[in-house]
Amino acid sequence: MALTLEQKNRLELAFVLSEVSQAERDTWLARFEQAPEDLINSIIALFELYPEEIGWLGAIQQKKERALIKGNRAAWHKMVEEEKEHLAKLAAVYA
Repeated sequence: MALTLEQKNRLELAFVLSEVSQAERDTWLARFEQAPEDLINSIIALFELYPEEIGWLGAIQQKKERALIKGNRAAWHKMVEEEKEHLAKLAAVYA
């Protein structure tokens, strides 16, 4: 799905605040092209709340993708649990 101008502007601000590389920005933008709008908006909101976490979130996504490519379901499940725990901690801080 193509990002709206508002979504692009919100993402750019989060990217600037996070100081992630252009390569990482491009990776996220490519992912958003395939994502439904409600997911895009949820991730943008997360990035706005926690721009310092964008790098971590990108890294865990890449690890999960590599595990899936290799067919390593155990590693994938472990990373999903790690991600859930990490996001729950962030949610607890914000609540």
